[in-house]
Amino acid sequence: MNDDLLSSQNRLHFELSSVLEGAGFRNAQRLLWNSVMARYWCRQKCDQVIACFHGFERQLKRHHVASGDEEVLSIEPYSGANWAVLELKRRLKTTLGDDLAGAYVHGSLGTYEEIAYSDFDALLIIRDEVFESCSRLTRVAASVIAARKVLWDYDPLQHHGFFVLTESDLQNYPENVFPRVLFQHAKSLLPQGALLDCNIGVDRQALDKPLLAMLEAVDRKIKHRVVPKTLFDLKLLLSQIMLLPSLYLQAMGTPVFKRESFSAAMPNFEPPEWHAVEVASRIRERWPSLAGAFRHRMLRTIPNPFLTGIYQKKLGFKTSRQFASLIDDTFWKSMGSLSLAMRTRIQTAPRANSYDQSVDR
Repeated sequence: MNDDLLSSQNRLHFELSSVLEGAGFRNAQRLLWNSVMARYWCRQKCDQVIACFHGFERQLKRHHVASGDEEVLSIEPYSGANWAVLELKRRLKTTLGDDLAGAYVHGSLGTYEEIAYSDFDALLIIRDEVFESCSRLTRVAASVIAARKVLWDYDPLQHHGFFVLTESDLQNYPENVFPRVLFQHAKSLLPQGALLDCNIGVDRQALDKPLLAMLEAVDRKIKHRVVPKTLFDLKLLLSQIMLLPSLYLQAMGTPVFKRESFSAAMPNFEPPEWHAVEVASRIRERWPSLAGAFRHRMLRTIPNPFLTGIYQKKLGFKTSRQFASLIDDTFWKSMGSLSLAMRTRIQTAPRANSYDQSVDR
């Protein structure tokens, strides 16, 4: 895959996510967030996003991407009864109905298997025409940020917002950003379901990057060995560990759904290396429900889409002694061994050819 094309696509994802995640805003700005400020701050950044979008479009036309295989993915509409998913569907239809080429819920909510630990995983695909107007992109960005509140109302310990792609991304589908295997278990938030026509061009080096980035984040935690004091920080640590198996398999060329990644990856590692994953899984199964907690109910009444996340980072629910006792020396040693083993295997083990074949529909 051409380096200029990949670089322009990555830059677009970075700039677009920074606006929709509010990454460029300070906590003071987030605490004072309202619809007027939303439009103002988003307007300051939209020119850069539009410039990146047109730069990516020029690279697509210049290289006339046709190296990959075309694949049509069919995603059925969501038919569950989860209140947060239904509320997001309503908001997207009301505020972004003409601006989205697709909207999907995935993960445990997409398979109707949500538990107390479940967060809200959702992907938005923004129409290319949105990037023709700064005023329209500003409105869309402000609406997406406002819709983030549904995610945090559902899970007050949520660590991420929406995954976001553009229509043009489908011409050079970014497998490293949102693996197509996730669509096998996703549900459309649009009433009619969806058909996605993707041009698949896999850059194998890019497939290593998500795993290596996650291993770097894990290694920083191993270095300090600090037991998370809040459930917010504990969930971040556990989620990073439990994502490693699927990222490892993706890097090895055998992508699978996260739920299936544990049994698929485990035979590649020794029991002491896998111990940390088992501990994380046990805590996940025992995770407390926070839906009825007074503090969470109070935060849900405030329209600010950032407040819950800020509160949980600073003053959130404390980690129980039971959970803290499981994050011991054996746990940290296991994490270090697993990190080293994964780095070694992706450098030395042969890669599979799953990406050269169509993902099962």
